[in-house]
Amino acid sequence: MQTETPQTIYLKDYQPAPQAIRHVKLLVDLHPTATCIVSEMQVEPRASAPMVLHGEGLELVSVAIDGVELVADRYSYANDLLTIAEVPSRPFTLRIEQRCNPQANTA
Repeated sequence: MQTETPQTIYLKDYQPAPQAIRHVKLLVDLHPTATCIVSEMQVEPRASAPMVLHGEGLELVSVAIDGVELVADRYSYANDLLTIAEVPSRPFTLRIEQRCNPQANTA
């Protein structure tokens, strides 16, 4: 849990995201100690740029683009950011599978 004051972001500093998420499908398999969450996103690139997604405390199981699982050197997860350095220049499906332990959540 973060306790620091969030940084103010002003409208003048806003930049559109380089990708648009057109549709999200979530599959959640609940279990007291090992919940599995699968997200499938329909992504439409707007610019040639890495895809960066925020996700606090993720235990990534797999990341795939158009059904092809990415090897670990094609993406990184650090400081609560999932970064995919190279994404297709055409619309694609991004599938992320992760696990979490609900009993460990003391927030």
